[in-house]
Amino acid sequence: MTDSQSPLGQLQDVLLATDASENSQAAEAAALELASRVGARLHILRVVVTTPEQAAEMPRWVAEAGDEAKAYIDGLKERAVAQGLSADTYVRTSSDPYGEIAATAQKLGCGLIMLGRHERSEFARLLKGQTINRLMEKARCSVMMLPAGTTLPTARILVATDGSEFGDAAVAGAVDLASRLQLPLTAVSVYAPGSADDVHAQAYDAVARAQEAAGSIPFDGRTLEGKPAEAILEVAAETGADLIVLGSLGRSGLGRLFMGSVAQKVVSGSPCAVLVTIRT
Repeated sequence: MTDSQSPLGQLQDVLLATDASENSQAAEAAALELASRVGARLHILRVVVTTPEQAAEMPRWVAEAGDEAKAYIDGLKERAVAQGLSADTYVRTSSDPYGEIAATAQKLGCGLIMLGRHERSEFARLLKGQTINRLMEKARCSVMMLPAGTTLPTARILVATDGSEFGDAAVAGAVDLASRLQLPLTAVSVYAPGSADDVHAQAYDAVARAQEAAGSIPFDGRTLEGKPAEAILEVAAETGADLIVLGSLGRSGLGRLFMGSVAQKVVSGSPCAVLVTIRT
């Protein structure tokens, strides 16, 4: 598999988006480690979440928040440089932090966005109903989300595929990371109860293609009947996988629907990191 086939590209540029909360610490450590292991340039972003009213009525508060944000990410840059990494920092002010994250990643040509899962963080308190779906709708590159207390995968990668081009993209990204991190790979394809025989055959074919793509990587393939999100999480727990890889349709309407169902359930329910690969 070539870099051009992987939705992660050559992984020359990685964007770390942090809000300085405890929930971001796992993503910060994982981004530093990944950049070190693959030789990527690390771009560190902090979005100061404000409304237009706050920007107009409280400019001093906005400026102070920006200074605080810069000091925090400058500290992360120092850690990166101490590890021999190339790193840049960016502070942005926006009422749409996920949109700002996606736009910054696109402008910098990043192949991957890394961030913490933010259910209880500053983002969650201020977004008033926004979810990670906002980022997935806008992102033009793959996104890795890490819950608090997790790390870059060290045990096993699990990829879910349905045999579509988007499932194939997830497989390509999973194989890419498994190769770079020297980890075994499990592929799972789930079909609904009562599905026709041709659907079963598609699931088996999807896993077979994943095994072929894995090459010499230690591989375990499974086809299961059940609800996709629940089955994916169960297999991850059974195999000890500490990264789940899923595909998404990116900016399309179907992509938003997919993220609102299977992937969103996996992202919110997974105790380990989740990578969503994007094909646009």
